[in-house]
Formats: sequence, structure tokens, C-alpha cells
Amino acid sequence: MDSLPPPAFDDLRPGIDLPPDYDGSGSIAEELPTPGVDLPPAYPVNLPNSFPIGAQETHPLVKLTEVESHLRLLGAFWQLRQDVVTSAETGTSWDELSQAERWIIFVSRASWRFELWYTNLLCRPGRDDKPLTKDELPPLDVAMVWHAYILNPLEYLEEGLVRSKRLLKMGYYPLARIAASIHPLSMRPLDPPHNQTFTFEAHTGQPFLFSTMVLPSETIQVPCPRCKFLVEVPWYNEDRKGFGQPGFLETCRSCLLDFGKEAMGVRRLAEHIQTWIIRDKANGQSLAGTLIDYTTGMPDFKKAYFFNRKILQYFESVCKKDEQKTPAGVGDMVKWNTSQAEYCIRIGMRLVDNTPSPQRWGRVLSHYTHAGIFSMDLIGATLRQSGFIKEMVDLGWTRAGTFATDKTILARSIARYHAWLDLFASNPNLTPVPTLDIDLIWHTNMLYADRYRADTYKLLGRIPDHDDKVEETALADAFDETARAWRSRFGVPYSLCGCAPTVLTDSTLSKLKSIGRRNSSTSRVNMVDIQSLVGKEDNDSEDAVTHPSTHYSVLVLDSPAVDQARNKRTDDLRKLREQARKAAAKGRSLSPSVAIGRPERIEPKPGHMQAFRRARPGPEEERRAIYSAFLVDGKAHGGGHCAVGVAGGICQINGTAVFCTSPGRCQAGGGYGMMMRGGDIGRFF
Repeated sequence: MDSLPPPAFDDLRPGIDLPPDYDGSGSIAEELPTPGVDLPPAYPVNLPNSFPIGAQETHPLVKLTEVESHLRLLGAFWQLRQDVVTSAETGTSWDELSQAERWIIFVSRASWRFELWYTNLLCRPGRDDKPLTKDELPPLDVAMVWHAYILNPLEYLEEGLVRSKRLLKMGYYPLARIAASIHPLSMRPLDPPHNQTFTFEAHTGQPFLFSTMVLPSETIQVPCPRCKFLVEVPWYNEDRKGFGQPGFLETCRSCLLDFGKEAMGVRRLAEHIQTWIIRDKANGQSLAGTLIDYTTGMPDFKKAYFFNRKILQYFESVCKKDEQKTPAGVGDMVKWNTSQAEYCIRIGMRLVDNTPSPQRWGRVLSHYTHAGIFSMDLIGATLRQSGFIKEMVDLGWTRAGTFATDKTILARSIARYHAWLDLFASNPNLTPVPTLDIDLIWHTNMLYADRYRADTYKLLGRIPDHDDKVEETALADAFDETARAWRSRFGVPYSLCGCAPTVLTDSTLSKLKSIGRRNSSTSRVNMVDIQSLVGKEDNDSEDAVTHPSTHYSVLVLDSPAVDQARNKRTDDLRKLREQARKAAAKGRSLSPSVAIGRPERIEPKPGHMQAFRRARPGPEEERRAIYSAFLVDGKAHGGGHCAVGVAGGICQINGTAVFCTSPGRCQAGGGYGMMMRGGDIGRFF
């Protein structure tokens, strides 16, 4: 196995003790410029030698220089997006596309170029398993897709262990080297060395210096899922069925199969099923999403083997003839869609009534609903990362020179990240949701993939995942739990921007008072340095960085249950703010915080974006440019109703014994789901 060896099982879970002291004191580990005397820092700009996490001590997991390099890279990604969506007039249909449509098409092409870079350059014959060399560094668009991919550490780990082993062999993301290739003022790439350009172009056949426009004349050859005949298709067209558009649809000129991106994903599923059937099943082969134990973040080959054998028994029993054991045979069997694949699994498991399929099945099949060679939808992941990058841009953190003289906020962000990891150690059942500043440091840590896995497993007994597709209200609830746990452990507020307030309940106040009464030698709440976790008093810019990080959230449309939860949260927040205004009128604070010396904000400043309130799209015709990275169709995933009616498990369209595949789409042609396929969204980190 190419990953780090798992620690001894006796040492899986670190001990849990009282909250650590994040006062930033101790020996200086990193000398940094000191602000002038007229700009006194609120937090020591020298990181300590170690931070306590749970019962252990650790060196700083992230360096200030790494964070600054990451911010420059994010600035370059944002500038690239601006160049794409505002590109000059071409006199072609590119000019008629909206900014959202342009960006989706460009990212689709960038994802394809990433695949070419990986398969043709990194996996070329004769290249050994050495780390990435400077001549193999990719262009910025490819680096952007890789960046989004590696920020899903468990997906990345599983892919590297089973199907794309060179991902792990080439080492960590070369953050410093790529950031050094970015002009610090323009945020655009510097002229690349000749060897770097030649290496990329010679192996991929693509220009290193790419265009920010995708012209209508540009095409891509895609293989038919059934017969592998190469079909040349445009990236976009007026019917919005180009390969770079969400509604992609094409007909194979050889076998006449009508196929879209889901059918191309099912081809991958069929190949994995074929591998399972005809090869050594115990040789680490498994379906995507089945190898990693998400409770620990470590691979479990034994459990994966038995799970795969269990859900694939239908295909093993049915595929007897040689032609049935081919990807084309399996694909035809499941009609080139994941819902029919789930139906076959249900038959094999003898689930022939309306009993819902286990959620894990949905998580597995969600890896096969998109095109591409990788099990993760890299287009969607890259688009969702754009949301986080915009947050960093709006904060002004990506501007050149922002932290040239004062690195106070960055140092505090690193301290808060270590405190946030302490919540993992002290609350094993908690799913912490980060604020923007913590999320930035977390992302930076994950770019050094090997180091991240080793350090977090050692400190926490698990590798925290970074699932970037979670239903909005579920994410909001998890953030509230995080805020309560943070206040309980450290005695200070988690977020100070005012858009996700956490009011001190009677039980929380009682818990804090009991902690405060403890002997000072064991109480940590009274020893936490406030400025290391919440910053200076009444500083809008510093409070804004504690805004919830919401780029993980996706909207589920046309789902009564989701709409009800969203409306309830809105109503609760409105009532809370009304109470706060009444309390303020009486000279009281609804949520006092003696620790930070000021009342907490119950409302954000004017112009501050409200958390967990992503705008709904307009009418159906206005949704055409919205990629599924941000939206989930509630009807297709369970928000609607059966199109024809089901009684006793019998499909009423023809009165025959056709059993409903509850979690999937209506197989009778209705196009509506019976209930939520839970694995597509909602799994947390």
C-alpha cells in the first residue's frame, strides 16, 4: 500500500483533557517582520514552537509562509476566472454566453486538460514513481483543478490507492513552486521556462499558454460508453448540449447509443464491475467510495472486499457469458444509468419491496454520475472552490502586500485552526464546520497530503475529510453545534460577524460557570488568551474572517423537507434578533460575552452576506446555466412523487410485478424519485 502505515491500534484515539492554552507564548519558531510602533499587533506574530491538541503537543502544522503562498495562488485563480468571464468580444457565440456559462465551460476544458496531464505526462511509459519535477509543473488551469481535487483528501487517497496510483507517488501539491510562478501584482502567470512548456505540450498535445476563451470551433473527442467509438463534439452549442454544458447529450454514430455524462460514468462503473468479476477480487479492487473507512479516514481492504462482494453478487450471478462480462454488456444490463444499476443491486440483495436502499449505496453510485477517468466530479469540485476563493478576495486577503508588515490575522488564524483541531480531539462525535480563516489554514494543511494524513491521524486518531457537497441547512446545523462546542471548551465566541449568532442558553451558561469554578490548575477556560482566538475589540475586518465557510453547501430544490428546515431556521433567526433588539432597548445584551469585553453581534454589518442563505435560482429557464455543483434536483433525488403510483410494491403503470426501486428515479418513465438517495449529498467531512 502506498499510503502511510496505520499507527498501532492501541494508539488510535488520543486522550481527552481540558482545553489547551492558545496564548501564542513560548519559544519563537519563526521570525517575522514586526509592525511599526504605530501599529501594535493584537497577537504575537511569532508562532510558538508547539500547540496543544487534546492530550498531545504538536509543532505548528502550517507555516505562515505557506499560507501566504496559498493566498497568492488563490488570487491567481480568481484573476483567471475574471479573465475568462470578461474576455474580449470574439464575434462568436462565446459572446452570447453568461459569465456563469463561460466559467463552467472553461473549467470543463481545464478538467479535461488535467486528465491529459496526468495520463499522458505523469503516467507515461518509462517514468518512475519519483516526485513531480519542475519541468512537469502544470499550467495554471490544470493546477487549479488539481488544487480542488487534493482538497478532498479521502477521495484523493482512495483514488491513489486503487485506480490512479501516481497521484500519491508524485507527492504533495507544489504550492511554493506554483506560487512563485505567479506575478505578485498582476496575479497572472509569469513566462514559464522552455523545458516546462515543452514537456507539457509534447505529452498532452495541448498548449501550455492556454486561451481564456473557448471558441465554438474547439471540439473534444469523447468515447462512446458502449463501443468506444470516438465522437467529436463541441464544448458548447446553441442547444446547450455541448460537452462543457450540463445538458450534454450525443448520439454515437457507430452503435447509435444516445448518451450523456452519466452514461460515461456508468461506463466506468461497468469497467470496475468487470474488474471485480474476472480478476482477483482480493487484490485491492473495489468500487469507488468503498475502500475508505470514513470514521478513521484509513483504508480498510477487508471491509471493502466483503462490501463489494455483497452488493455485486447480482452481477456475478447473472454475468455468465463472456459478452456479459464486458463493460458494454454490463452497461446494457443497467441501461446506462445509475438508477437501474441500483435496481440490479436491490435484486441481488433481495430488496424487492419499498424498503429504502442503504445510504452507502447512494454514496457509492454518486461516484459514477459524471464523465472523466477519476471517481470524483472535478468540474463540480473546482466550481465550488470558486465560492471560497471569492470569500478570500472579498476579505482583501489575496491582494498583494496585504500582510507585508502585519501578519497578525494570519498568525491568529493558525492558532484558531489548531484550536479547531482540538475540538476534534475533545469531541469525537462532533462534525466541526470551519469559519473562513480556519478553512483557509485547513486547506493549506491539506495541500501537503502525506503530511496532513500523518499528522491528523497521530493527533486525532482519524483523518478529517473535507466533503465539499453538503445540503445547506444540514451544514448550518453543524455550524451551530461547532459554535456551541467552541464556546463550551474555550469560553469565547466562535464567529463574531453576526450572521450566525449563538446565544448562551441556560445549560451552556451553567456549564461555563462550573468550568470557571474549577481549580485554576485544571481549568483552561480562564487561561485562554482571548486575543489569540477572537482578535481585537470591535474590529470589523477581523470579525469578518470568522464568517462561516459555506462553499460546501448545495441547494436541494423542490424538496418540501429541505424547504421546511430552511424556513424554520430563517424564522428562528428572526425571532432571535427581535429579542436582541428588545434587550438592547432595555440596556441589556441578549448574548453578553464578558470574556471579550463587548456584546456579541446578533446582526451583521450592512452589506455583509448572510450565511447559509444561498440565493435560489429563478424560473426553470433561468437555471440552465447552473451546474449541478451547486444544485440538487429534489424531485430526481426524492423530493417529488411517483409518476404512476405504487401499491404494495407493484408498479401501477401496467399492473405487473415490477418493483419500485425506491431511492432511484422512476423506471416506468415518470422521471420522479420516491425518496432521497441520501449518499449524493449530506455526508460531512
